Amino acid sequence: MSSRTVLITGCSTGIGRACAVRLARAGHAVYATARRTESIEDLREAGCRILALDVTDEASMRAAVEAVEADAGAVGALVNNAGYSQSGALESLPIDDLRASAASRMTSPRRSRRRSPPSARRSACA
Repeated sequence: MSSRTVLITGCSTGIGRACAVRLARAGHAVYATARRTESIEDLREAGCRILALDVTDEASMRAAVEAVEADAGAVGALVNNAGYSQSGALESLPIDDLRASAASRMTSPRRSRRRSPPSARRSACA
């Protein structure tokens, strides 16, 4: 990987948060993202840079990648982690909620990979 800059989606909890902390401690320039940045402000203490990113919003994805490129020159790796689930019986869940959940897990990673620079798409880590 030519750039040690990593953009990680979905850092508010779980795997995304753990990846952000571990990669920052390993010396990578980590851009941790979440829809609500207040949920990841504490990641600054681990050395992460914080960005707002909603993977279901094309303009938000574009702005995050452009911010990383402006600050670091390039995105070296992209970790597509964002997503959320719906709980309950399938027939009881509003269809718009199901569509949004599916988009966050299925189509958004494709769009954010296409939005990332070719160097990140070629990387084994992306």
